[in-house]
This record gives sequence, structure tokens and C-alpha cells, in this order.
Amino acid sequence: MGRIDISPREVRAAAQQLRDTIARAPRTGPLPDRSSACLPIEGKCSLRYYPASGESKRRPLLVVYALVSRPSVLDLQPGGSLIEHMQNLGHPVYLVDWGSADVVDASVSLADYVCGYLRTAVRLIRQRHAVRTIDLLGICQGGGLALCLASLDPRGFSRLVTMVTAVDFHTPDDILGNLARGLDLPALLAPDGNVRGHLVAGLFERLRCLRAAADSTLVHTLLNGSVAERDRLLRMCAWRDDYPDQAGLAWQEWVTSCYLENRLVSGTLALNGQQVDLRRLTMPVLNIYARDDHLVPPAAARALGDLVAPERYAEMELPCGHLGVFAGRRTLSTLPAALSKFLRGRRRGRRS
Repeated sequence: MGRIDISPREVRAAAQQLRDTIARAPRTGPLPDRSSACLPIEGKCSLRYYPASGESKRRPLLVVYALVSRPSVLDLQPGGSLIEHMQNLGHPVYLVDWGSADVVDASVSLADYVCGYLRTAVRLIRQRHAVRTIDLLGICQGGGLALCLASLDPRGFSRLVTMVTAVDFHTPDDILGNLARGLDLPALLAPDGNVRGHLVAGLFERLRCLRAAADSTLVHTLLNGSVAERDRLLRMCAWRDDYPDQAGLAWQEWVTSCYLENRLVSGTLALNGQQVDLRRLTMPVLNIYARDDHLVPPAAARALGDLVAPERYAEMELPCGHLGVFAGRRTLSTLPAALSKFLRGRRRGRRS
């Protein structure tokens, strides 16, 4: 991504223009929930089940999204939903819903999420479908959690897909990494021991303002777009304004282990005494990254290719930004078919 060279005044003006335009736009309805079942896992965590359209013999697909924001962005609007597309292609989909952390979750650890909640989810899906293995899709931070799980339990998964997932957090163009290294982590905790969602929202709002000043597409769509386009954009804005609180311990562990100490790429991350070594991945892996990603630079994602055996690894670059990979209209017209083809494939992956 090229450097955005703008002044602070331009940033503030663009941000204010966007806020004013959104305020004038008609309100949209609540985000849809099309899942046919909500299965409790543990604590606040649950699984939302989206059955395949028609009769299908495809393996179940477990989708793991980030802890820092709501997974509803993956099923934002009928016709503009990654989950809906995968259903229509015959894949039964399970989506992890982490819920919102409160005072009882402050001591939930990264190991609890991976070795506890996710392992329980996998066991439940295998039992419901009477299968030995399932497919796994991890998106953004959820891709990092999925990589940890697949490294610890490689025999449980037939195929693994990562989307806009950082593996090397110390690449020179990693904006989030540079910001994280300047944070006083304990000072950001609320009295209940958690990290407030509005603090996370503030961080991403700053990055969005930079991009808004360089690109007026959002404002143009709100002013001149069709009803469907405006509705979709307003749903996206509503999703962006709804960041859940983060479990304090797990959040500090993630920032420290990944952004500060880069343990995922070095193979030194340990969860419940088990080493997370991505060289242990034995299933075919498809790594999807965005060319213009301002949160996960291509180099940060492509580092996975240096850890997975070449005969098991494939990667795909998409000409869009971070959200465009899993929520962009253009991407959703082509990516689900490619994703389904990989999940149905029999041959080992290869570097593209």
C-alpha cells in the first residue's frame, strides 16, 4: 500500500464529513441472523450453524473470526454474505460467536480460547456430522487462533484456509505492530480487568480516517448510491460501531506474544504447555491476503509460506483492502467459488 500523505487537518475534515453524511442517511435495520441454530460452547462462546442449501456431502466448515469485533460482518446482508455463498455451494458452515466479555471473563486466557472453546467446538461439530475431520477457515485474528489450533491438533482438519491473517508481526509496514509497541497494556484495562470495546474502536477509527481522507468512496456511496448500496454500507457502519469488550488476560497475551515478541512466526508460542509450531501443519493450506491491506500487510501474511511445506501450501492475492476480502461485493462474486474448489480438492496445495 502506498503512503498516505495528508495533513491532520485533512484527516479531521474527512472524518467529520463521513460522520455528518452517515448522520443524515436513513437508518438501516438490525444485522440479520440467518443461522438455524445457536449451540452453546462455554462461557460466552457459542456456535451458529448455517446448513448447506440442499442435500450436501461436503465436510463441515468451521469459521473462526477475530475476538476484537463481531462475526456478523460475514453475513452482513442477503446476497452479500460470505457464509450465504458457502451455503449455496453446498458447505455446512459453523461460525464461532465469541460473545462479549464481562467481569467473569477477565481471566480467560488465550489458551482457554484455543485449547478450550475451539477444541470443544470441533468435537461438537464432528459428533453432529459423524465425521473424523472438518475444514477450518480463520479470518484476521481468527486466522491466528485457527493456526494455533491446527498446529496443536493437525489430524482433526482436512483443509485449512487463512484470510488476511498476520503471521509475522514485525514487518516494516505493519502499522498495528508499530502502534502496539507503544502501548502501556496494563494501563488500558478497565476496573473489571477487561479492555473496553470503545478503546479498540478508537484505534481502528484513526486508521479509517486516514483512508477516508484519501478515498471518498464511502461518502459518494451514501450520497449517490442505490438503496441496496446505501443499506449495505450503513450495515457495515453499524458493525464497525459495535466492538465488544475484550477479555483482559487474553488480550494482553495476544498483543505481547504476537505484536511485541513475534512468537507465532518464531515457533515459541506455548498454550497450556504445548508449543505452537506452524511447521507441524500437515493439511493443505490456502493463504488468502489483500494487496492493499492496511491492517495485515501482504508480507505479514505471506510469511506463512516459509513455514508450511511447499507441496501443502497455496496462496492467493486479492486486489482489495482488508475488509474487501470477506465483505467486498466484487470479491464475493468470485472468491467463494475458489474457496469451495480448494476445500473440495484432493491434491495437495502448491505455491501460486
